[in-house]
Amino acid sequence: MQLPPLAASVFASGAFWTITVGALATLVGAAVGAWITNRLNNPKRRMHYSWIKNVSLLHDSGGGATSMSMHYGASALTKPRIIDLSLFNAGRQPITAQAFHAGSPMEIDLDAQIVDVLSVTSEPPTSIAPSWTTTGSRLTLPPFLLVAEQKVTFSVVVDGDADSLRLQSPLTDVEPVNVTPGGESEKQWERRVRRIERLNMQMQTVILYVLVLASLAGVFFMGKYALPELGPMKKVQDVCRDSPPEAVAKKLGCPD
Repeated sequence: MQLPPLAASVFASGAFWTITVGALATLVGAAVGAWITNRLNNPKRRMHYSWIKNVSLLHDSGGGATSMSMHYGASALTKPRIIDLSLFNAGRQPITAQAFHAGSPMEIDLDAQIVDVLSVTSEPPTSIAPSWTTTGSRLTLPPFLLVAEQKVTFSVVVDGDADSLRLQSPLTDVEPVNVTPGGESEKQWERRVRRIERLNMQMQTVILYVLVLASLAGVFFMGKYALPELGPMKKVQDVCRDSPPEAVAKKLGCPD
């Protein structure tokens, strides 16, 4: 099928193919650049919370009763327990005080009356543990900094059943995940998350390679098949422009 002279001249133009290939490369580059920019400006941030210890301080004698008793000051404790509560920044970026919406505090409900906070530790040693207050069964933490891979552990004495752990988070762009033992441990969770991240990165890399290879293939087939066929068309156009005899013009399909 013969292209119209105007179309043939356009397709035969080196500028047309330069612009076309350049536009395609620009689109691919823009897509990759946008993806990279989004990854840099919106790094994944995760915070794991869990109790790594939740044990009774009164041992059952076997019949449901115990001969032991505990007091805190003058108050008798009926169901004393010790809970080690962990907060862990599992992301690659710090969780800053600015991530707390409107400066609201984080509240952790231990489902039992808090008697005392025995200790608060932070790892690595160069990191700073957050400040805290207690009200009833709630541990309240004002906005604080949690650097990448920082782990804060609260050791708390409570009085009650402490069957559940609930967290109310004002964090923006950070999803708290409960990894309390009994489900996945923190290390198991971390390994699974990193496997998913690697798979996601590999898939994105494959997609990028496919786009680049498709662009190169398009350029190759254009040069191998399209341009050689357009050469004779250009010669026909040149002859038609020179006002050939009517018989020649008819044979070549020159426009009137």
